[in-house]
Amino acid sequence: MRTLSLILIIVLLLAIIMLVWGNSELITLNYVLGQHTLPLSVLLLIVLLLGIVLGLLLSLMLVIRDKRTENNSKKTAITASK
Repeated sequence: MRTLSLILIIVLLLAIIMLVWGNSELITLNYVLGQHTLPLSVLLLIVLLLGIVLGLLLSLMLVIRDKRTENNSKKTAITASK
């Protein structure tokens, strides 16, 4: 298991290095309050991380909703059996 984790970490690091190396040109990001110049690879990593965080938050919200529904169903079943 430890070897598999090490291999996955190495593959992930190599993928990040290839992403940075292949997308090193500077871009200008314009937004309402100004602009910022940064490498394309940095922007891609930021967007990737934002997507991961938003996906995890959405999944967490769904799990909490399902748990709440499950608990309400159990309470209803207990009350109905009395």
